[in-house]
Amino acid sequence: MRGKIVSRQRCPACGQAGHFDIRDFGRGRRALLCQCGGFIANRLEVVVKWQGAVYRITHDQSGQRLTDYVHAERAQGLINNQIERGGFYPTLWTSAKHNRLLWENYLRDYLRAEEDRLLPGRAATLAKKKAWARHLVWFNGRNLRELRTADLEQYASLPCLRLALAPKSLADVMVELRHILERAEARDDIERAPQVPPVQVPRRAVKVMTADQQVRVLESIPTPHRPIFMFLMEYGCRVSEACALCWDMVDREREVVVLARTFSRRVLAEATKTRRDNTLPIVGWFQTHLEAMPPGLHQTPVFQNPEADPRRNPARFYSPDILNSIWRDALEEAELEPIPLKNGTRHSRGKQLRDAGWDPHLIARLLGHASTHHTMRYYVEDDAETLRDKLTAGKVVNLLSTPKTPKNDSGG
Repeated sequence: MRGKIVSRQRCPACGQAGHFDIRDFGRGRRALLCQCGGFIANRLEVVVKWQGAVYRITHDQSGQRLTDYVHAERAQGLINNQIERGGFYPTLWTSAKHNRLLWENYLRDYLRAEEDRLLPGRAATLAKKKAWARHLVWFNGRNLRELRTADLEQYASLPCLRLALAPKSLADVMVELRHILERAEARDDIERAPQVPPVQVPRRAVKVMTADQQVRVLESIPTPHRPIFMFLMEYGCRVSEACALCWDMVDREREVVVLARTFSRRVLAEATKTRRDNTLPIVGWFQTHLEAMPPGLHQTPVFQNPEADPRRNPARFYSPDILNSIWRDALEEAELEPIPLKNGTRHSRGKQLRDAGWDPHLIARLLGHASTHHTMRYYVEDDAETLRDKLTAGKVVNLLSTPKTPKNDSGG
């Protein structure tokens, strides 16, 4: 086997350093014993000559010190195996503090990279990633290259994890774990990413409002605040994107508006949630509304809050919190059941368009979905009655009542 196990410790009994011999105590117990017989080495090294250099390995891949001979033998065998496969990296056999593939170190470096990528515009996304990372400390002390699919399955089935997190939150954590491992594979930090088990999230029916209910709540909203709520109900966009719509994104010649900004933690961000601009036509009441208004300049909001404090909010932007407050008061006045603003506008619009026969791709285009997956999940998978109408509209053959053809008994 390539390499040898040594120790450079000084014996406290005889005072000599590095004078150790292998002693077998039986039953698989071996140790490096000083030649004087008075001390067993507890700080061992695996000395390996590789590619013209000599390496002294003092820690395993988990960053633990080699403190006994059996531990050092296992490390020596693994090093030989890695050399034969071409996967030996001496820098990964270091202390926990310096081993970048140790899970806690790798996760820390990942979050730092995500911080550089996401800030300042996507602080909310970064906060979610840090929250998910707190649930991944179970892997601390493990080397990234030692993780196997069985380890991930064991983690996903932990009773404490399922008690602490709702199914959707657990699914988010597992998706983030999958992203970290696939990123590690793409960066050649690991040879192959282990499979992350999926988490089944129970489907819940999306709560929506009818058009009549929307009219009732609009009538209960103070007149100065109605335009932005009408815009949300008409176009079904995200609440924060409607708040961030400015005049520099209104093209009067082409008769379109571009949803290109959002509010993230009360800060105007120069990108939407999906990082994609959404161009929408100016039609109906919105066209009349814009024609009756003097156009603003640059980043002046199209929908201005007349009750905003000019000292703290000189541009008079609406905030999602303000709109939610107005919405709750209007629901109470209209004597309607509580429903989130997103459901009463965005989800309700998507369901209305699906009921009207719109293609899911067009609904996704209007609502600004990154893919039709969300559209199908929210507005299409629930249309069993539509399927019933389609199946019963044409001619249906009842196989049980089909007349049987008499058998020919003439043969024999």
